[in-house]
Amino acid sequence: MSSTTEFSSCQFSISDPLLNVQYSAPGFCLPHPNVVNQLCQDQSNLIFCHGVTIVKISPEVVVKFGAHVNIIEAKTMIHVAQNTRVPVPKLFAYYTYGPIDRDVGDYGSLYDTYIFMSLIAGETLHTAWDSLGVSAKSHISGQIASYIQEIRDIGNDGYIGSVDHGPVTDRSLATSLDKGTKPRPWEWNTQGSLALD
Repeated sequence: MSSTTEFSSCQFSISDPLLNVQYSAPGFCLPHPNVVNQLCQDQSNLIFCHGVTIVKISPEVVVKFGAHVNIIEAKTMIHVAQNTRVPVPKLFAYYTYGPIDRDVGDYGSLYDTYIFMSLIAGETLHTAWDSLGVSAKSHISGQIASYIQEIRDIGNDGYIGSVDHGPVTDRSLATSLDKGTKPRPWEWNTQGSLALD
């Protein structure tokens, strides 16, 4: 039998999914995805936010996970917590899990990302906004503006992109024809597009 025939008769398959732990706080007991999936069975543990599933794994800890959750979000939380006074949830751990045998066209990835963080109890601003008075709305708007300014004031050496000099990951630019990092703002116009990735 020729080597060509032997090669063409091979069956390729995805191996068992693996955990790739990228960060875990000392003393944090890291739940496996199977445990998270079991917790999803109880509807009272589920929080849905912008198409992403968040699951309460204890009264103090939640996990945000799925194919559309990105490690850059976890790294950004750490960066903002270390370099500003902007309140962010405490990060306990993050990892990827995969490859998972599924249709990439339906899920967007063969890997799920899990971000474990503190639960911040309370009503979301989105829910509470209409019930607030003008004074409260003005105060909150001022707070948010100061947070945005504080984040803008973090030194970036002129780089525009994500933490660790990664790409811009704004989903609103997902369908842009011109993708790629633009390290210097003055190059935007010379490249004919403002679209970033």
